[in-house]
Amino acid sequence: EHIRDTGYVIDLIISSGATRAKGTAVIIAQTTGYNQSDIRYNDILYTSKKASEIVDFIGEMPEEKSSVMLIGHNPLLNSVALNISNSGDEFFLQKSSMLRIDFDTDSWKAVAQGTGRTVFY
Repeated sequence: EHIRDTGYVIDLIISSGATRAKGTAVIIAQTTGYNQSDIRYNDILYTSKKASEIVDFIGEMPEEKSSVMLIGHNPLLNSVALNISNSGDEFFLQKSSMLRIDFDTDSWKAVAQGTGRTVFY
């Protein structure tokens, strides 16, 4: 509801293929008006053990998408967030947590360690 209430628009939702993550993706889509048939599923968000693999995955996002939501699992996503955020904040993403990180770039390929700014957690 926070996303909907702030007017933030999600251009692309990518979820792990795990049942709980898929369910979360559908709930977010329903709540925000995102077309459920546009949700993409990628098992790298479930099977990867390295934050660097997910950072590389982020670098492959379609350039026409300015906002991407990843729905996955810990400890992986927490490691990714700590890796790419330059805020110096310490946080631990609990189940159903949301974290927004912005990047001062026009290219997903430029996303790397320390290039993101934590907007909310």
